[in-house]
Amino acid sequence: MWELHLQMELAHLQQAADLLRRHDGREPEEIVGSAGLPEPVTFEPNKDYLRHLLATQIDLTKLGEGYVTEAHERFEWMQQQVHDGQKPPSEQVIDMHRERFGDEYRIETEGPHPVEGLRAEEGVRRA
Repeated sequence: MWELHLQMELAHLQQAADLLRRHDGREPEEIVGSAGLPEPVTFEPNKDYLRHLLATQIDLTKLGEGYVTEAHERFEWMQQQVHDGQKPPSEQVIDMHRERFGDEYRIETEGPHPVEGLRAEEGVRRA
């Protein structure tokens, strides 16, 4: 599957290069350079980074030019407009998972959730 999509992307690149030559009279190297491709992106674990963001920024909301941690009137009004007094869809899905499967959806492989209120409920996790 990956190879198929790679071939499609390379074909698109070739078509774009041909169109550039035909309609603009320039070689693709004039635009993208000839130094070669950048180093490929590597995928590395980021659980520690994400846990840090959750622990330090989950309650941040925008107020003017800065951020605040308390829910201010504008934020609460917007939440009311968006959700119409209901739980957000993401929370509804979590509740449906609990009802359907009888366990917590959170997998805490790195220890308890960094935000106490979002930790898996004790005794509802299936082994």
